[in-house]
Amino acid sequence: MNLLTSESTRLGFIGIGNMGSRIARRLLGYKLMAYNLRREAAEALVKDGATAVINLMEKLARLDTPETRPEEQVHGSHQGST
Repeated sequence: MNLLTSESTRLGFIGIGNMGSRIARRLLGYKLMAYNLRREAAEALVKDGATAVINLMEKLARLDTPETRPEEQVHGSHQGST
């Protein structure tokens, strides 16, 4: 079994709304890449050490473990994204 270590693991988080931003902040000890439909929501994590990604497919190709909030992306809902 391979353990995830903060030094070597690249994590991605898709959907940085009210709930997603709180979850993503708990992952900032890892190499976190964040994506959101509203780019400024992902960029808010950059000052704390995350990387904001513009191209979602590029992001997914670079991850060890993607973490998603699909209802926000699939349904185009922006509720809770402010």
